[in-house]
Amino acid sequence: MRLAYSLRLLAWAVCSARDVPRARALLREAIEVSQELGDQRGIAAEIDGLAAVAAAVGNSRDAARIFGAAEGLRAAIRMPADQTERLLRRRWLALVQEALGPEAFELAHCDGRSMTQGEGVAYALSVT
Repeated sequence: MRLAYSLRLLAWAVCSARDVPRARALLREAIEVSQELGDQRGIAAEIDGLAAVAAAVGNSRDAARIFGAAEGLRAAIRMPADQTERLLRRRWLALVQEALGPEAFELAHCDGRSMTQGEGVAYALSVT
């Protein structure tokens, strides 16, 4: 789990520095590790990271759906984001909300929340 966590944190850092290809690659590797370990909380955090990647390249609607998918997974496993995760996603979530406006954001976010874990991962990987 530490490997996935380290990859995830590094991905957030390089995404903030706008190195989107590297962030994407790190998050994909982290998802593989988390899936092998059955770490659903880690998978939710990595889905959040992919939402930030989508936001970084201006795919706000996809980012909102992906953020929703991460929240839906967290609700399903009854494990909210920890403080670090909340801080990391706050900036990107605000950018997406601002870009879409409240109604469009809510529609896309709700669509993401209704996804299963597998659907959320597949969607996030397909659009980032």
